[in-house]
Amino acid sequence: SSASGTVTAAFDASGTFTGNLGNAVVTVADGAVMTAAYNVLNGKTINHDGTENNQGLVVTIATADAAADLSNITSDIENFTARFTETQSFTGDLAAKTAAVADGVTVMATAAVLDGKTVAAAGTGNIAVTALHSTLAADLSLLSSASGTVTAAFDASGTFTGNLGNAV
Repeated sequence: SSASGTVTAAFDASGTFTGNLGNAVVTVADGAVMTAAYNVLNGKTINHDGTENNQGLVVTIATADAAADLSNITSDIENFTARFTETQSFTGDLAAKTAAVADGVTVMATAAVLDGKTVAAAGTGNIAVTALHSTLAADLSLLSSASGTVTAAFDASGTFTGNLGNAV
């Protein structure tokens, strides 16, 4: 026997989801922000409820998800961000989403991964760019830290033509 149709789930108030979505397509209500770990949202569809009205989707990225590819999450929510919650060497893809680094956390990633990305570290959070010599035209101008550091390592000869922004 077979069944057809869809499974939907409504997320009606702001909160952190830690369960299993199965095959459900989630709709986030106006004004609600859904927060969940990348490993919960990977391969899932999370959309607004038919109108874009202050919904949000926050994907947390822990060390175990350091290879997270945000393009694997389907969403029509405009306020879709990532939040690094643990120190890690990030090798994934932010897929044009903005990201935040939690206070006291350090995120290391190659210049190729962070090129043109908007990543802001809170408090003493840090962003460490590696392999700048491999992406000579990298744009790091959208990386920032409140009171931590943004550093970039240039480990081989080359002529850098990109934008260092505030990186040291």
